[in-house]
Amino acid sequence: MGTFGALGMAAWFGIPMVSLFPRMRAGFVSPVEIALIAMIVGFALFGAWRFHRHRGWIIGPILMVVLVIEVAKRIYMTFDGVISIGVFGGVASVMIFFGLRNGVRGARALRALSPDRAEVFE
Repeated sequence: MGTFGALGMAAWFGIPMVSLFPRMRAGFVSPVEIALIAMIVGFALFGAWRFHRHRGWIIGPILMVVLVIEVAKRIYMTFDGVISIGVFGGVASVMIFFGLRNGVRGARALRALSPDRAEVFE
């Protein structure tokens, strides 16, 4: 589940980033913002790889904190007058969060198992 949660987070940040490139050329978006989003997407893809290797118990909570900050930012922007999160956004955020949470739980459980018992999950 953690792999799917991290891949969903990479898509959640990466797909809107593609639409920012024309705005960057027009001067509406700074290159620093795009670089930050690209770094978060790369970090989420790295987290998906770590979850796939059953070792995402450190990067998972970091990704969850980044996701919570992003959702809080979108909710704040909604209160500021710009609708930036809707029903789909809320449902997707909750699904990504619980996917990451279950991935962290699974990685910690696999870490607690002895190596011969952990081979069952490979």
